[in-house]
Amino acid sequence: EQGSPIAADWLVITAGVGSHTLVEDLGHPIAMEPVLGQALELALPAMGSASDTWQQWPGVVVWQGVNLVPKPMANGVARLWLGATLETSAEVDPAELANLRHLHGHAPPWLLEASVERSWQGVRPHPLGQPAPVLKALEPTLLLASGHYRNGVLLAPASAEWVSGQITSIR
Repeated sequence: EQGSPIAADWLVITAGVGSHTLVEDLGHPIAMEPVLGQALELALPAMGSASDTWQQWPGVVVWQGVNLVPKPMANGVARLWLGATLETSAEVDPAELANLRHLHGHAPPWLLEASVERSWQGVRPHPLGQPAPVLKALEPTLLLASGHYRNGVLLAPASAEWVSGQITSIR
């Protein structure tokens, strides 16, 4: 029922930008700032072996701070995520998304020919004074896993492994 206490053996705080306000009330100040980011999902043009090569790429490509993340084939089409922008404004800037789409004027032809399947934006927590992400055991059964900044999709598996390790190592 709303407003009723909930008993739990562990509490893992993963509230993104709001995480710092939750832990500050418990006496654990963590400085974070919100940073707006936009990303794209692209469908790559059929390129024969080049498309196949991209699909077999072993991991993420990072070029000048932009992540190119290969995704599973969908309906025989190679896809990738391209992201993300870094914006200090509260409003998305279409020019920033266009710059991302064109890799700031350095996109190869095959990337320019890709079609945009979808775009999205979000506010990400950027830790101040410490590296991202913030993975901390704040108290014996209170964990913080937040502040992934612009690499949440890339770091989520490692963060989940850390949380799991913290919980299972104490039991």
